[in-house]
Amino acid sequence: MSTLGDTPRIAWGTIPRLFQLWACKQVHSIAGTNQCLHKQGDSRDPRCPSCLEEVETCAHVLMCNEEDRVKCFQMSADNLQSWLQSVGTSDILEEYIMEFVRSRNSKSFLECVAGSRDPRVIRLARSQDKIGWRRFMEGMISKEFCRIQETHRRLSNSYISGDKWAQSLTVKLLEMSHGQWLVRNFLIHDNVGGMLALERKEDLQVAIEEQQAMGLDGLAEEDKYLMEISLGDLETTSWEYQAYWLLAVKAARNAYSLRRQQAQAAARRSRNNHG
Repeated sequence: MSTLGDTPRIAWGTIPRLFQLWACKQVHSIAGTNQCLHKQGDSRDPRCPSCLEEVETCAHVLMCNEEDRVKCFQMSADNLQSWLQSVGTSDILEEYIMEFVRSRNSKSFLECVAGSRDPRVIRLARSQDKIGWRRFMEGMISKEFCRIQETHRRLSNSYISGDKWAQSLTVKLLEMSHGQWLVRNFLIHDNVGGMLALERKEDLQVAIEEQQAMGLDGLAEEDKYLMEISLGDLETTSWEYQAYWLLAVKAARNAYSLRRQQAQAAARRSRNNHG
């Protein structure tokens, strides 16, 4: 019997198309990591640009142990926990989800629930361990989550069904994983690192609104998903997430502009050579 229900598929239809494209590339390990680009003939170093120790794979992007990357991950985990609490998540699910997430693949789910004698929890842990931590962070969750949360909802009069809760959890986990890509991208394009010097949130909001007003202009096809990511209410969205998004968009526009300039220069040289 499959450990995965219909939740990931249903949740997939609720996220923007270009965000779906990124998620597909991440899940199938074909996103633009240094390893992937190196294999395609790019001269860049295949190692991670943060830790400079491991080959950068899609899995490594989620698990890099460089200090700033770990800090970003833990901040995202804090946001996830706040969301779990805000939607009336079962206490036992919140506890075990957060321990599993924060383990960063160092524990199995069964190890995270050690000591529990609840057969539902044991069944959940064994089911999720067949899927694994990385896939969990890519939105693939056991259908046992829905069952436990739905039982909790009926007993606590929570307003959100187990299925809806699980669909939202799937999206939240994908957003966490994407946050690691945002950090990774602006580290590569360190020429925009000075944007972090913005000290006032009001200034940051103005800069974000300017980028949003520019729309898709100046973005490569593979980067257009950035404009479909919802930042929610700029007054309440975390400063760090806003900064990561802003840095990623500016880096993408700068990279696209540079590629266009290089292409135009190459075209001029070609015309001169054949003139």
